[in-house]
Amino acid sequence: MIAYGVDNVSGNYVRILGPVGILAAGQAVPLVRRKQRLLLALLALESNRPVSFSRIVSILWPAHVPAGARNQVHVHICALRRALAAIAGGEECLETRNDGYVLNVPPVDVDAHRFERAVTDSERAWARGRQVEAHRILCAALDLWHGTPLEGLDGVFALSESARLQERRQMILERRLDLDLAMGKHAEALAELAALVAVDPLHQGFQRRRILALHCCERTAQALSACRGVRRLLVDELGIEAGEQINSLELALLRGVRAEELVAEAVGRV
Repeated sequence: MIAYGVDNVSGNYVRILGPVGILAAGQAVPLVRRKQRLLLALLALESNRPVSFSRIVSILWPAHVPAGARNQVHVHICALRRALAAIAGGEECLETRNDGYVLNVPPVDVDAHRFERAVTDSERAWARGRQVEAHRILCAALDLWHGTPLEGLDGVFALSESARLQERRQMILERRLDLDLAMGKHAEALAELAALVAVDPLHQGFQRRRILALHCCERTAQALSACRGVRRLLVDELGIEAGEQINSLELALLRGVRAEELVAEAVGRV
């Protein structure tokens, strides 16, 4: 199993989980032009799979394709080849393939793919009873993020990929909070959840976990009060009822279900 933490690897990365760029031995390789960063993001997200010239053009120029598009793409590819040589030990990793290009790098050399591999390894470790290791890997995976994914880029491709990646990060953050509770880190999880809810009070996933964390901290009366508060807030702000998970949690609290049982159920819900 590889080491996932930023401080535990060579420092060679294509970075997507924040401003797009290249790190070589921990140092940023300059990519001044926006279209070069956009092209790098596309090739990195599709790493080890060919990307056709027509798709590249449609993403770089979604509204109007200039007459010299092919030459401009070639210029951007040449610039990326020089920059990527820094993370490939001078070897060619950006290849021409039929009528397109492919970025041939190990998945762990792209932070978004490294993140997904870490999530998978964390789940495997947890399933094998290695809770501390699973939690550590998931924390390191989240440490790979350094801002809004594809930050500074616009267009349909960049915005849709950014939204998809942000949704994925939120899902894994919720998973890590579940593992925090399962490992007895109740106070730490509650403090973090309080901060998350303060920023996004309508997020039912964070609210449900905050209620559960209160119960874990033996503050069940406050947890029940929080249930009522969340239900009122959702009706007042959105005109909707709380979801099934919050309602079922409230019923479990009223029935006196132990925190350990509720946490075990939450961890098992992948």
